Amino acid sequence: MARPAEEFFPIEELQTCVNAVLRREGTEVLNLGPSDGYPPLKAALLEMLHRDGIAAKDENLLVTMAASSPSI
Repeated sequence: MARPAEEFFPIEELQTCVNAVLRREGTEVLNLGPSDGYPPLKAALLEMLHRDGIAAKDENLLVTMAASSPSI
């Protein structure tokens, strides 16, 4: 499987974003947090859904983390 081109991995921009989040709310972000997802992310997702006419509610939205590995 071929690797994506390097331009799809803007390292400096990612570092800037990560540093900003860690400065602003590092302690909160690095804790386990609520089991139904990171509240600011849930709020942003709900806002996007509502703009698209989807009547989603906070209690109906579950944000999980996942990881995948390439097939060998």
